[in-house]
Amino acid sequence: MAVPKLVMPEYVSLKDHPDINEDWLQERLAENPELLGLGGDLVARDRGRSQPGGGQLDLLLEDVDADIRYEVEIQLGALDESHIIRTIEHWDVERRRYPEYEHIVVIVSEKDTGRFHNVISLLNSDRMIPLIAIQIQGLTVEGGITLVATRVVDLPPPAEEDELKVGRRTSINLDKRYSQRNKLHGRLLQDYGAFCQGCGADYNFDPRVLVADHIRPKSDGGNDDYDNRTLLCPPCNGKKGDRLTLTGLQKQNRQERHLLPENEHNLRIGSPAMRSGIQYLKERDEREQYLKIRERFFGEREEAHVDDLVEFIREEWHTTDEEIDSAISGCIEVMHLDIFPMCDGYHVRRKE
Repeated sequence: MAVPKLVMPEYVSLKDHPDINEDWLQERLAENPELLGLGGDLVARDRGRSQPGGGQLDLLLEDVDADIRYEVEIQLGALDESHIIRTIEHWDVERRRYPEYEHIVVIVSEKDTGRFHNVISLLNSDRMIPLIAIQIQGLTVEGGITLVATRVVDLPPPAEEDELKVGRRTSINLDKRYSQRNKLHGRLLQDYGAFCQGCGADYNFDPRVLVADHIRPKSDGGNDDYDNRTLLCPPCNGKKGDRLTLTGLQKQNRQERHLLPENEHNLRIGSPAMRSGIQYLKERDEREQYLKIRERFFGEREEAHVDDLVEFIREEWHTTDEEIDSAISGCIEVMHLDIFPMCDGYHVRRKE
């Protein structure tokens, strides 16, 4: 029996290689996502994915069995702070657009010096920003190049968990001691889901960030009853203070574009804004009339700007500015519309 030949690989700098660039590495990883060692049944959903705020996400990978998406950014050479910031920004955009998935940041660099490990570990604590750092290196073997990935920063092990059903689409895990210590917060999570009711932001990655606040502030006659409580993210909690109602906060966030149309569906049906919006429509037409109203709005158009929908509703029911702000979410819901971003703002179209 012949003795196998030992072939000694040689490390090669991918950054300095004349025939290799980031596009080449993106393509190889898109074709072979298992090289990153993330586990699961990985597929590449997109490459060079354009982001609404500018820039591109290098790779979007998905574990189809676990409903996990990995936002992957690639850097040849040494890891730097701009690379970390850019990756987290893309992750934040994707998790807001697709809250039905768990989202994990993956930073891939050719050289990890350990300089940013403390920062990454702080971001990763309690999975506030779930982040994996991978060092990828090139080796030459008998004239070819192979890639070796090493996970240098991993997700922290999960804490002792108590599963709690939350929201309409998913379930989240809460630390058992936290859940016992704050029963009000746990009950609100069951009723509202892990979504800020001021801006619609998804906090399923760490629902403990959300703050229990008053729908109607105590300074305006509100009380501490459960029916007067809701969940807000820290920025919305600070903005609302003791002067705004929840509806007033939502209205201000819409005006400032902090409550995006695509996040309106994260506001729990039955919350004051959604309830008043849907009830407003139901008082004027029966449910079976909504599709007729929708067809009258679209005509022969396939899609329309959301501002056109606002004006249509304003004219159709002679609504005031205050009424249209509270009713628009309900209109999108009962008229069975999809809302999506375009270069000139948000558009609506009929759901299939």
